[in-house]
Amino acid sequence: MLLCFFKTSKILWNNYFKIYDVDGRLLKISFATLFLVLLISILYPVSPEYLSMMAKRIVYSSDDVMYDYIIPIICCSIIVYAFYDDYKDNTYELIAFLNYNKFNYIVIIRWLIYVSIFIVGSFVTGLIYYRTESFFSFQNVILSLRFIPNLIILTSLILLITTITKNIYAAIFLTISYAMCDYLSLGHLFRIFALGANTNNFYYKISPTYYMTNRVLLLIIGFLNVYISGKFASK
Repeated sequence: MLLCFFKTSKILWNNYFKIYDVDGRLLKISFATLFLVLLISILYPVSPEYLSMMAKRIVYSSDDVMYDYIIPIICCSIIVYAFYDDYKDNTYELIAFLNYNKFNYIVIIRWLIYVSIFIVGSFVTGLIYYRTESFFSFQNVILSLRFIPNLIILTSLILLITTITKNIYAAIFLTISYAMCDYLSLGHLFRIFALGANTNNFYYKISPTYYMTNRVLLLIIGFLNVYISGKFASK
């Protein structure tokens, strides 16, 4: 299985910019977006009282919205763009036909490329955005890492719905609805599966255990979504 993954990765990479991302357009958009986030992080970091105010159960929604919602949704847009042509012209049928495995590594690797870029990019910019608490300290690193589950769950959800329904518009609608309903309900609608655990200060307003359970569950479900997507995309 691992050998097959690396063989597929090599074939995909050798032809990637000829077939899936002509001229590297999506990669350029991804890096340009993250550069903009970097500028925002440098110019508008969180206030020095960020953690102390959170500990007092005062919610600073605007401080975490960018990493809880905006960046994951932008990454979802990149994923949509990456797979749009597959489902517009039924190209996915050819990709599935050329796939000789019971798991479609090509689809997963394509998803992984952009999600990895955004995970690394959001982590690095997060270090700068939350630097007022002490740059590159353990606390600073944790503050930056805590948003990764949101990226995983939203992008994996849009991939899962797309591969199952073969309809990218349905995937866009359901994923955006999930994010918007969660944001507007302040995380109450989906509760333990809420995206806005940071924005709505679950750690202090509910409990550290509840918050950690939320983060871990989103990661587990996200990886399950990716696995199921690989299975469905091979059919």
